[in-house]
Amino acid sequence: MKNRLLGFVLILIFLCGSCFPAGAVGFTDTDDTKYETAANVLSPLGFINGRSDGTFDVAGTMTRAEFASVLAKLALVSGISSGDVYFFDVKSDYWAKDAINIVCAQGLMSGNDKYFRPDEAVTLEEVSQGLTVLLGYGNMARSKSYVSIAASLGLYKSISTESQICRGDILLAVYNALSVDLAAASGIDDEGNITGKISKGTNILTEYFDIYKASGQFTAVGDLDLLRTINKQTEYVKIDDVAYALADGIKAGKELLAYSVDYYYRDVGGNEMPELLYYSINKNNETVEADADHIEVGQCTTTRFAYLDENLKVKKQEISSSAKFIYNGYIISDADKID
Repeated sequence: MKNRLLGFVLILIFLCGSCFPAGAVGFTDTDDTKYETAANVLSPLGFINGRSDGTFDVAGTMTRAEFASVLAKLALVSGISSGDVYFFDVKSDYWAKDAINIVCAQGLMSGNDKYFRPDEAVTLEEVSQGLTVLLGYGNMARSKSYVSIAASLGLYKSISTESQICRGDILLAVYNALSVDLAAASGIDDEGNITGKISKGTNILTEYFDIYKASGQFTAVGDLDLLRTINKQTEYVKIDDVAYALADGIKAGKELLAYSVDYYYRDVGGNEMPELLYYSINKNNETVEADADHIEVGQCTTTRFAYLDENLKVKKQEISSSAKFIYNGYIISDADKID
């Protein structure tokens, strides 16, 4: 009886925090800060790099060459080699030469009198220009500054625009840019509305990388599967019963079974399994275990779980309205069917 109810107990989604780590590790100076989510998403996706000491150096400055490298990766052009050297201070063997040449050719950044100044700190205006043009809103700069446009697009949420922009705030701005709809904006009308074509639901990740963000529940991890029998293959997981291959460096332990997650995956096309790139545990998770004999069936509903604790006192736990109930490998819609 207890084994039959294991899936039911595990799948309950309650309202409290989780102790499990995300699907990838960020940097030592971003944990438990406003930069944590941005670092944990952008790092495994390969868009940003930290320092050799394991930090991101959030309070430091980012050079123009470093930011050019970030922009090139976002535009999916970092692997393109260019034989032309556009700037006197960017030599043919300079590490960021290709990225600098390409982002300047695309209007994402610019030099001055044949000098790029690669080792100078990138400014707020330059970050704003790069991200605004990349997203397709560059033409709006005819009537507003790049900083104002970037702010109106939501790139500077939780970021001060009153001083030199630090590496941590650039990290946040890039992360915020990932959720902005791409556009071919022509300007701003008299009422302040963006004019031009905006591609709703199409962003940098979907357009250039076939990467999508979603939410769901782990329904199979390793050889444990809530909805079927035993998995014969352990190099993939299932989220809402959809199988995902694990990207390099991504680990998913059996303790994650039935937990709700926000995640990013790559659609590789054809008949290939989509690839799980990153996940983070949704904060609305808690697992409650109860012996079958201690479940107060008469007091259980689809929104409340009642059971006896170790002192044989009745405990009641609210259940999320989006919770799934699984009984003997099948999803059911009414918790009162559990007996």
